[in-house]
Amino acid sequence: MSLLLNFDFIDNNLVKNTINYLNDEEKSFLLKEPEQWDFNGTGFKNKTKLYDYMRDRGYIYKKELIKNINSNSRRTNEQTVQKMYQLFKKDTPLFIDTERLYRMLLLSSNLIFTPNEKICFTVMFENPYKQWSAEEIIKEAKKNNLLKLRVDKIEESLDRYLEKHCNKDSLVTYEITELTRFYRIHFTNFINYIRKFDK
Repeated sequence: MSLLLNFDFIDNNLVKNTINYLNDEEKSFLLKEPEQWDFNGTGFKNKTKLYDYMRDRGYIYKKELIKNINSNSRRTNEQTVQKMYQLFKKDTPLFIDTERLYRMLLLSSNLIFTPNEKICFTVMFENPYKQWSAEEIIKEAKKNNLLKLRVDKIEESLDRYLEKHCNKDSLVTYEITELTRFYRIHFTNFINYIRKFDK
């Protein structure tokens, strides 16, 4: 099982607004001893303090929180997620199971995404923490004999899911560097989007 943690959410939103995601037992625990954890009643002082809390209260080890998906030391697995959900509410967008996502993409016909979009997201989820150019997506897809892809069509597919006018439901973000667009998965919105189809 290939589980990817939503580090953008964990390192930012979860750090600052922890109280909104804690289950009742953990909320009571933290509010009784906030100084010990550098907890201000809403969130933690920084992500190191959140990780210390998760390790101490959830028995989540350092190697389970390694962001580099190519690291031989990375130990993120199903138990990691189960331990996290002992601390946080079940609807907290903490992870994506890529095997389940790929199965959903395969079986969904065009209900969720078009064929080009499926190719883009399948490639991008090989490393969703990285920014991808259309050329890089095409190069990766060619390794699997998907040869008839064009940069303009890949960009057109991804542009449908961009952040526009502060739309909170965007599935990708982008930056332009030296006239090249680099796209990145918006993990939290992607998790929420997929959950709609799960239900």
